[in-house]
Amino acid sequence: MSPEEHYVRNATRGLRGKVRQETQTELLSHLHERTQQLILGGLDASHAQQRALQEIGPAPIVARTLRQEQGFTTASQLALGTLVGLTLLASLTARLYAQNNKLVTDVIDHRLFPDNWGWQDPCKDHTHCAALYSDAPLTTQDTRRAGFIRMNEANTYLQGSGLSVRGLLRKSLTLESAPSIPVQPFSVGRDGKSGLQNGYLNLPRAMIDGAQVGWPIQLRNDGRSMQLQVGGHSVGQADYLALNVTQTYLSDLLDRHLTADVRAAASIEPENDWWQPQAWAFPFASRTTMIPKLSLTVPNPKSLYALISFIPEHRTPHWTVKAALRAVQIPATSGTLNYPMVDLQETSGQPVQLVNTREHFLSAVKAGQNVAMLIEVPRDLRLPETLNAVQQPERTVNAE
Repeated sequence: MSPEEHYVRNATRGLRGKVRQETQTELLSHLHERTQQLILGGLDASHAQQRALQEIGPAPIVARTLRQEQGFTTASQLALGTLVGLTLLASLTARLYAQNNKLVTDVIDHRLFPDNWGWQDPCKDHTHCAALYSDAPLTTQDTRRAGFIRMNEANTYLQGSGLSVRGLLRKSLTLESAPSIPVQPFSVGRDGKSGLQNGYLNLPRAMIDGAQVGWPIQLRNDGRSMQLQVGGHSVGQADYLALNVTQTYLSDLLDRHLTADVRAAASIEPENDWWQPQAWAFPFASRTTMIPKLSLTVPNPKSLYALISFIPEHRTPHWTVKAALRAVQIPATSGTLNYPMVDLQETSGQPVQLVNTREHFLSAVKAGQNVAMLIEVPRDLRLPETLNAVQQPERTVNAE
């Protein structure tokens, strides 16, 4: 019996017959979906599974709640605290919310109006701030893995790379014989908790800024890991910094070339601040098993590629999934890239229009289609003046 099955069995004690069976099926579905979302967000499988279970709550409490509200509450409402940030309310949930069912109302209000509950945004009203996920208070290892280095430790961390932080009040990241990069001290907080740690160097941001002014930056890979180099010198730990820098690059690329126009083409209102494009980069060791996935061959297995995709709002058996614009970079294996398509979860086999121009991408967005285009990530991390997709034949492909 898997940990999820064991949890679901305990979480539905006291329910009987068909109600228990349907609740177990639905709860398992939500646990699986949330685990896959967390894996896509960068957690390994074991930590993703553990967090998904933790988010729904202790099994005895879930079981007691289900017994108390049997006939009015399903696993959809219990999982709502996890998924409402990505989905709209299921029809039953919406009806119960409109009828002021106390349990459902409390769960929904907990997520929609978090200022009055325990969850807090540590970066609220703060610029130059990042919220990092952690099950415990942030450690130096946590912040460094995300690319945040304390200013007073930066020169030790960067030793041997040719980079250094200089300045007393106005700080800059310097490289000999190259323009200096002004750096703004960042604050770092724990997602969902109050309190900030101040005085960090956002190294991925500085690396992208350096690449734009001509720093000799290169992404290197040996088929096992990725490394960021500046002027031939390695910076940071293999994979961690390179992946964070790549994610920052892809975020900038989306914002420069697609975000505003995709929002307009998809008729997403500006006040809908839930709609934020997302970028991820995966290490060579990652073996995502997300289903469905899009399998694509690449022209040059030694190059780095990312898939930019737009999935419009659509319904699954349980949810209405919100529109999403994403860029995902995964290393090629034997010339093939397997991109997880989290927004097509539970709708395996949905066709995706693979296009090779920005104009065709936006046309498909406007038409309400699932659309994707493959781009090559330049190793020098220079942002292009125009978005150039890989010139493969345009075609309809299926998520497997």
